[in-house]
Amino acid sequence: MTEAKWRDCVEASEMLAYLRGRASERKFRLFAVGCCRRIWELLKDPRSRAAVELAERFADGGAPAEELAKAHLAAHEVTGDPFGEVRKASAEHAAALAADNDETGPWYRWCAGNAAVALARARRTPHALRGASGQHTGEMAAQCRLLRDLFDDLFRPVKVEANWLARNDGAARHLAQMAYDDRDFSQLPILADALEDAGCDNAELLAHLRGPGEHARGCWALDALLGKK
Repeated sequence: MTEAKWRDCVEASEMLAYLRGRASERKFRLFAVGCCRRIWELLKDPRSRAAVELAERFADGGAPAEELAKAHLAAHEVTGDPFGEVRKASAEHAAALAADNDETGPWYRWCAGNAAVALARARRTPHALRGASGQHTGEMAAQCRLLRDLFDDLFRPVKVEANWLARNDGAARHLAQMAYDDRDFSQLPILADALEDAGCDNAELLAHLRGPGEHARGCWALDALLGKK
């Protein structure tokens, strides 16, 4: 996978295959959560939404594994497949997979595929996969954009200077933490201004924070500023 191919890729599975061994379990978990938040309106049962929310907290150490297992089972009960023996392409299965803790398989890939097909069906658009050609709907392309939001710095790692976060009474650090905790990514351009005021001259970091694209928990720029992996 070259940087140029990464930038243009519309095949989420290719990107995920490249990331194996290069990304943390936390990041994969947050990717799965991000896929589920894209189909939030399709998750009608509180158990499905609770599983996604708990998976997000678990990713950052905010919930024990025992709670995640319970949420995973409860979410599978919604699907009518409480033991997870059949992975149907549905929003409910995507939510259950987000709370999976199977370290032996690419559960995050199954979650992404379920989410994409569920949304395609809800919008009456073509399925995520169409025959052997592997053409994808716009939702799969959106998942690729989500992966770039989470992992773009793999090709050009950013070194965050401590003084960027310390100057002006720690304004940039405070804004970064608040945006992360509240999931309020509309504040990222303001964060970019605060960083620039503190002496940050990293063009890629500032451009990403000011960019028009969607952001999610696990955004590489926020993670870099907050020291998350």
